[in-house]
Amino acid sequence: MIFVTVGQERFPFDRLLRIIDEAAARGEIGPDLFGQTGFCRYRPQTFPCEPYLPLSRMRQLIQESRIVVTHGGVGSIALCLSTGKIPVVMPRKKRLGEHLDDHQVEFAAMMEAERRVLVAHSPADLVHIINHYEKRVAELALPRPPQSGDLVSYLSRFIEGVERNKRRPVRG
Repeated sequence: MIFVTVGQERFPFDRLLRIIDEAAARGEIGPDLFGQTGFCRYRPQTFPCEPYLPLSRMRQLIQESRIVVTHGGVGSIALCLSTGKIPVVMPRKKRLGEHLDDHQVEFAAMMEAERRVLVAHSPADLVHIINHYEKRVAELALPRPPQSGDLVSYLSRFIEGVERNKRRPVRG
């Protein structure tokens, strides 16, 4: 099964559901799909879905799924990783009215650099990743050179910056 989740953001993410639904209608993916739609207005025609699921059901669906397609939310990605799944991530974009800022784009890029997720940047990219999922996940396990943008390094630098800003006197 392919499980599609848009999380529980108050912003709809109709674009993701529409891409999956249209690809399934063309026979490019599927047929075994299930979706969690949250605040989306778009209702898929080719697969069953529910707006909200309890955490236990989300975890179960993620564990049972062959592939999880998700938005770029930290909680959804963390839930996938905690169950041992490498999610296919399509982050929400500010310019499309899907969120207030592009933190999902930034987080997805960081997780992609860490080789923890597969990020889809376009509808064609999403379908390609789904159809080559096993191969793409296997590529993540290949050795890579150390990078200065590792998640731990990034978070450490962020925390150091916050602490440094707390100690600065306020000028006014």
